[in-house]
Amino acid sequence: MNKKCIAIIIILLALVLGGAYKFLIQGSVTDGKDGRTVILLDAGERLYILGEMRALLGHMQELITAISDDDMDTVIKISETLVEDSGGKTPTRIIAKMPIAFKQISINIHSDFKQLLAESTEKRDSKLALKQVSKIMQNCLACHATHSLMPKQ
Repeated sequence: MNKKCIAIIIILLALVLGGAYKFLIQGSVTDGKDGRTVILLDAGERLYILGEMRALLGHMQELITAISDDDMDTVIKISETLVEDSGGKTPTRIIAKMPIAFKQISINIHSDFKQLLAESTEKRDSKLALKQVSKIMQNCLACHATHSLMPKQ
């Protein structure tokens, strides 16, 4: 190969690696005035994510009520809904804008939904279910402590 081809290959490889870093690792972010990472989204994308978070919060409240009533059938039903709803419905364009730390917390939460469902089905133990809900909420708190969503200007 001549030097020109090698240079073109290196430039193209750098562009691919830069794009992968931007869309898989960094996301569309800036530093927030409060020390959190600001994720920059279009207005519709931001509303979509906030809607997903509100729905999740509603399910978490329903779980706590069911657990306090020792109603494991309802815990299982809600857990099934959470696992089903976390089945990759978020548009790729939104996922690409999320930094890797946000993506990791999201993966942890969705994995915890599956664990909650499996253990609730198998053990039917409301105290264990409450501990799992607490673990999920810790991930929610960690994410909200480190990230905020802002519309792109």
